[in-house]
Amino acid sequence: MIGAADIQKNAQPSVFETVTQLPSLQGSTGVSYNTGSTTTGLQGISSLNLRGLGVLRTLTLIDSQRIVGSNPNGAVDVSQMPQMLISRVDVVTGGASASWGSDAVAGVVNFVTEKKFEGFKTNLLMGQTTYGDDQNLTAQFAAGTAFLGGRAHFEVAGEYSYTAGVQPILPVAANQFGTLEKHRRP
Repeated sequence: MIGAADIQKNAQPSVFETVTQLPSLQGSTGVSYNTGSTTTGLQGISSLNLRGLGVLRTLTLIDSQRIVGSNPNGAVDVSQMPQMLISRVDVVTGGASASWGSDAVAGVVNFVTEKKFEGFKTNLLMGQTTYGDDQNLTAQFAAGTAFLGGRAHFEVAGEYSYTAGVQPILPVAANQFGTLEKHRRP
């Protein structure tokens, strides 16, 4: 189990980065995995892989409920989770298929969310390299309130993430004086 305090103390940009530091999840695929391949169906998603048995053999749940897969393979994108509302992550590696079926051959990862959160919280992460490129921005928020005398509760969470990347260097060209120089795109 990884609690909210452990997630916060780890200070990673996403819950996926924190969870994949567990030894049993070392084979997980992040957003940059297999970006040159078109056959895996995992391009651009953050999916969990328990014990190296594959993302399709790892059952990912939110509040003990199954999640619809993000692609035709059925792999779940952890980036869909309301990251600011996660209170803990439970990981079960042994005997999970007896309880949850053949989807859980490798095990189960259950994201438990706060169900009675009240207030507003936000997280802002910005940065760039020392060379002024690869600018990135991540903005997260969560809000919740109770109404009807505490008989009803409303929560909302959102996230925006942008990465500019490193711009390619243009080919070497000769300037008007005959010397070679490299050009960078603005």
